[in-house]
Amino acid sequence: MGSKPVLQVGTANLNFDTTDFSALVGWLVSGEAPDVVFLQEFTGQAQQTLQSPELAQRYPHRVEAPQPDQFGLAILSRYPLSEVQKVEPADMQATLRLRATVIWAGGPVSLSAIHPMPPLNAVYAQLRDQALVEEAHRLSQSGGLALMAGDFNTTPWAKGLFAIDSQLKRANALAGSWPNAFGWLSVLPLDHVLASSGWQLVDSGHGPDLGSDHRPVVVQLVAR
Repeated sequence: MGSKPVLQVGTANLNFDTTDFSALVGWLVSGEAPDVVFLQEFTGQAQQTLQSPELAQRYPHRVEAPQPDQFGLAILSRYPLSEVQKVEPADMQATLRLRATVIWAGGPVSLSAIHPMPPLNAVYAQLRDQALVEEAHRLSQSGGLALMAGDFNTTPWAKGLFAIDSQLKRANALAGSWPNAFGWLSVLPLDHVLASSGWQLVDSGHGPDLGSDHRPVVVQLVAR
C-alpha cells in the first residue's frame, strides 16, 4: 500500500440515555480519532456537547440530525462534505437516514448513515433489510468509492447483509460490539462499516469505551 493515503472511519451508537459525553469528546480530540465518524442515537445534548471550539476545529464539516428518540444521526468529518441529504422517515416504522459525499484524497466518497429499527417483529425486520438494500443499491449506483455505516441492528450472518454482499462488503471484523460489558466484552456484531469494492482494508478494531451499551467500531481503508 506504500504511501497511499489512509482513511480512518468510525461508527458509534452513543446510547439515547447517555448524558455524560466526556469519553466521546476525549476520543474525538485524541490522536486516535477517526477522520469520518458516524454517530447514532444522537440527541440534542450530544450535539450541544460537540460544539466546543476544539471539536469544531477538529471536525469542521458535519451533518447533524439530533432527535428526541433513539434514531438521531450525525456524520462528523475532517474533510469537506457536499450533496447532503436528510431522508426523513416515510412513516412511524421507518427511521432517518443521512447521505453525503466527502471529498477525500482529491475525489468523492459517497456516504450513507443508517440506524434501522431493531427486529422487534417480522415487519420491523423486513423494513430493516429493505432499508439496507435501498442504501446499498444507491451507493453502488454511484460507481465510485462508497461507505455505509451505523448500528444496523443485524448480524453479518443474517439475510439483510447477505442480500447486499455483492454491492458492499463489511470492513470490520466479526468481533462483537453489543452489549458493551466492562468496556471490552461484547457478543453480537451489530455495528458495521460497509465498503464498496474500490477499498482495501488496512486494519479494523474497536474504539474506546464511550459509556454506551455499544462499542465503537473503527476501520482504516485505502483506495485500491
